[in-house]
Amino acid sequence: MCPAWATTNQRPANTRGPYQTRLASRCATACVLLSAPAPNINRQEPAMSPRSAQLQICIDECLNCYQSCLGMAMSHCLEHGGPHVDPAHFRLMMACSESCRTAAHFMLIGVPHHQHICADCASLCRQCADSCDALDGMDDCAATCRRCADACERIAG
Repeated sequence: MCPAWATTNQRPANTRGPYQTRLASRCATACVLLSAPAPNINRQEPAMSPRSAQLQICIDECLNCYQSCLGMAMSHCLEHGGPHVDPAHFRLMMACSESCRTAAHFMLIGVPHHQHICADCASLCRQCADSCDALDGMDDCAATCRRCADACERIAG
């Protein structure tokens, strides 16, 4: 019998009605399936440790670059066509945006691997910026990629 049910329903099993019997059965099944104690709603969660300003700047730059590269690829590049959709350039923009998203994600979840991810992200961002420089209307994207690369290099060490 479920400990929670036993403490809330003190009546013997033979004096319960059909609704209480079904409820007791469901409660017992849930306790067996979950096999975990009821949550303590009075428990205080530990406060999150604050991120360093440098780490937060890098997260922000990565998310800006992710948005810029993905947005430019899906709008500007696809609409202009020609060299803007050259497979090498377009794949580089997609790789850049995804590496920026991944770097931000790793920093946000707080795993130490973010330094390796940031190093790779910085390399891709620099390559993407160089590729964007060669095309019309991509100056803002290139500048965003360079800011992200700078921030990632500081984190990568």
